[in-house]
Amino acid sequence: MRVLRDLAAPPARSPVRPRAPSRSASPVHGTDALLPARGADALRRFGGRRHRIAATFVAALAMACALVGLRPGNASVTVLTAARDLSGGALGATDLKAVAMRPETVPDGALRPGAPIVGRVLTGPVRRG
Repeated sequence: MRVLRDLAAPPARSPVRPRAPSRSASPVHGTDALLPARGADALRRFGGRRHRIAATFVAALAMACALVGLRPGNASVTVLTAARDLSGGALGATDLKAVAMRPETVPDGALRPGAPIVGRVLTGPVRRG
């Protein structure tokens, strides 16, 4: 009998699988391995709806900065520019038009309205604007 008992198959066992970590453990999957324990805890505490509030605040702050930066300045200077492409020769009264520009963008030697322009001669072609 001893021989038959040794040859008998051991009772079947179900394979033991490791449990997968729950998704609620970390709001961002896989960050526990990348962050130290304190950082992972801070990330978990920050999760939920609070990150949306913070993201909204940061987006609103960025929009406010963009609007302040792109706001046109109140100061402007009026200068004369070419109303159309000019090929050269004597200037007429309709060749130039007045345009308001920021003071820091006005080129040196720009003509101001009221300057005598009729009869001045261009030495080369000038593009519009």
